Amino acid sequence: MNKQGIIHDILENRMVAIARRVPLDRLLRSAEALYAGGIRFLEVTFEPGSFHDDAAAAHMAETTEAIARLTERMKGRMHIGAGTVMTEEQVELARQAGAEFILAPDLYEPVIRAGNRAGMVTIPGAMTPTEIANAFRWGADIVKVFPAGVLGPRYFKDVLGPLGKVPLIAVGGGVLPETIPDFLRAGASGFGVGSALFRREWMDDGAWDEMTANAGRFVAAAHSVNG
Repeated sequence: MNKQGIIHDILENRMVAIARRVPLDRLLRSAEALYAGGIRFLEVTFEPGSFHDDAAAAHMAETTEAIARLTERMKGRMHIGAGTVMTEEQVELARQAGAEFILAPDLYEPVIRAGNRAGMVTIPGAMTPTEIANAFRWGADIVKVFPAGVLGPRYFKDVLGPLGKVPLIAVGGGVLPETIPDFLRAGASGFGVGSALFRREWMDDGAWDEMTANAGRFVAAAHSVNG
């Protein structure tokens, strides 16, 4: 699928699952459970700090392997991307592993430019109106407003007033089935959800049906308000 098609599908599906520090065997099984619940986009995050600590090579190798394995297993069913992408090196590793999109917690122009050159959908993180506007000036396809749980739904309505109808996804604690409709009414175009989808106790117990049902609740909430 081409880049514009992926952007369209992200904004239509409205939900990106965020896998952080999930062992590969559980990650593969979780992807199947989330897919059964209606999730169609999943990102695997690079380890926080892995762009400068001593274990950087090992962390990045694990992430790229996970992306590659998921891309192979979920081909034709789920779009796989990379998260916490903070360097140009990580952009290239994500591309080589087959990632179709990248997300970042911060706003860094070289990463946006590199993502665009690689043909991937680029979704940098931003918080202030200036950061959001700069993200689009530098070529972002969608902007991740983070931490959305701290800012709340009203922030989206206020910031979209002067910026216009630009695609913003809400990411962070506080993005839950009961709050998602308020974010949608305030103008959010989609959501990124991590630990609330990857519940450790369900993975430990093999409660995949619970994970699927929970994913279904998030997906239903994301489509409860017309865009």
